[in-house]
Amino acid sequence: LVLGLYRDSRNAEDAMKAVELLQSMVNVGKKSPEQCRGTPLPTTQSFEYTILALASMKDAEQAIAEANRLVRLMEAQEYLEPSVTVYNALIELCCKTMFITPELFDKAINILETLKEKSISHPQLTPNAETLSLVIKACSLSEREDHEHVLKTATDLFSQLVAKETDEKSAVALTDSCYFHLMKCVSMHMEENEEDKKERMLELFSEACQRGLASAGVLTLFRNSVSEEEYRLTVGEGRLADGWVKNVTGPKALYTDGTKGGAGKNARREGKSTSDWAKKQRERDIRHVALKEAKKARKLYKKIKS
Repeated sequence: LVLGLYRDSRNAEDAMKAVELLQSMVNVGKKSPEQCRGTPLPTTQSFEYTILALASMKDAEQAIAEANRLVRLMEAQEYLEPSVTVYNALIELCCKTMFITPELFDKAINILETLKEKSISHPQLTPNAETLSLVIKACSLSEREDHEHVLKTATDLFSQLVAKETDEKSAVALTDSCYFHLMKCVSMHMEENEEDKKERMLELFSEACQRGLASAGVLTLFRNSVSEEEYRLTVGEGRLADGWVKNVTGPKALYTDGTKGGAGKNARREGKSTSDWAKKQRERDIRHVALKEAKKARKLYKKIKS
């Protein structure tokens, strides 16, 4: 619980407190039961949370170095089974602390390859869907000159996630974050003509909508890649179709302008279907009017009677 609070804190001092707490938990294993005084042994989640807490450190190199030390420390604990979630936390930390640096791409790929090698003897370290998604994220956040290589890497990883899905509408391995970061890779690294890039962005946006993964970020990237007229003809106007956003876990937009609603929003959407949302809204409107009319009638009746 405490490590979870340190993980969510943005204070550099809390990051070091997390490291100190984790180290004290590790040291418990070297003491007699009488000396422990209720301090528990760390779990793989303890290491995961502590590594994520390091994102608050001001020195990125120190944060990465400390995270690498913690990974080695986890693997040295004989009672613990190494976990891919700890390595995922390391990639996430790299994305936060090495943002826009060319080295981010190399670091993420290196961690992925390390996991592949280690998984031969430790199957629990096999890269999972989150691992692949995080490496795609690293591809989109790393500013590099080898555009074709970066885009191909991200596309290949994305294809592996698609292969885990049961059909074109499922969203088991794929997330809205996957689509957002691959679309960002296309935007940054696709050096072919603009029409090809636009076509690829439309393809990814359409797939995201089919899987219910059209997040606010996905919507924005698509909007920035086409003309206003093309955008309007594709997404329509008003409320987004319910099915387009049903599996979104990140920032969500409910309307085609990228917002969640507000004053003056019209729920009745032009363009794509909104399932039965508009129908229910009309029924609510009718009931509201009927109640107002009934209230007026009662007032009139009382006035006449008096």
